[in-house]
Amino acid sequence: TLSSLVEKRVNGVTKVKMKFVNKSQEEVPEMAELLKKKGFRDLRKAIQRRVPYGHRVVELINDAKGFRIYEPDARHVQRKVGIVTTEQYGTEGIYYRNPPESNYIVEVGKWNDFGLLMKAAPYVIYKRGGFGDWAQFAEIFGMPFREARYDGYNVEVRKQLEMALDAAGSAAYAILPKEAEFKLHEAKNTQAGGEMFNTLRKACNEEMSILFLGQTETTSKTAGKLGGNDQTHEETEDDINADDREDELAIFNEQIKPILVNLGFPAAEGEFIYEVKEAKLSVKDKVDIAIKMKKEGGVPVGDDHFYETTGIEKPADYNQQKADQEAAAKAIQK
Repeated sequence: TLSSLVEKRVNGVTKVKMKFVNKSQEEVPEMAELLKKKGFRDLRKAIQRRVPYGHRVVELINDAKGFRIYEPDARHVQRKVGIVTTEQYGTEGIYYRNPPESNYIVEVGKWNDFGLLMKAAPYVIYKRGGFGDWAQFAEIFGMPFREARYDGYNVEVRKQLEMALDAAGSAAYAILPKEAEFKLHEAKNTQAGGEMFNTLRKACNEEMSILFLGQTETTSKTAGKLGGNDQTHEETEDDINADDREDELAIFNEQIKPILVNLGFPAAEGEFIYEVKEAKLSVKDKVDIAIKMKKEGGVPVGDDHFYETTGIEKPADYNQQKADQEAAAKAIQK
């Protein structure tokens, strides 16, 4: 669940195509080729992962192998002093905030920000512990309990019973002398107890979803028409994605662009922007809008529009059917 939430938050930004334009708002061909490369897509994902991790250090590389990035292991990044160490607990390494390293290494996020993953950690721990308890609950109450009795003075029989029960499966068992009294006290309402673990699991998932996406419905809702609350929550997620995209543009135009210039790309004059796409309406939405315009707004809408929009074939005797409908309508009015 957590990994899918992280990917959904990242994909909410990277799914929108980016382009680089000059001062005349014309796309720069050389930069357009760069934006198509896998390395650039990896760069966008690395930048967006600042949200779950809080802080990222990324090296941009452009050589004979092409454009690519390198992300040092976070355990080797000493955030406070700005150094990538050669050893996890070492003190020697590369100071990425100083030239010449700063000419091709970008740092995003605050050094003391550990991201949403740290905030989600308690829910992950609760969920993992809950699953362990749930598995133990299922083992105890979901399998039959076996009880075997033997003569308290016959040790050989006890050993034979133990071997037989071990070979008969993994269900719990007890081997007791005939003289011993044994009682197994089950928890009251064990079915409700099992549901309690599932409720804890759902609660942890919902809290993590709210933390990353601001809502719960669009991650767990089954296919179907969205209700009022669902629509509101979907809009909340859209607002979060829009804010992330504003941050991404600022990072690319203020921090990434100078590094690309240092690497030989023609990015000095211009800026990164997003491609604007017109909203795509479904056939049902187009038909509903046309009907509403015709009935409520009194706007004339031709029948051909409905045939072209829906793809339904226009009948060969269309004119005759239309004339019959108009005649029937006039007869009713009289």
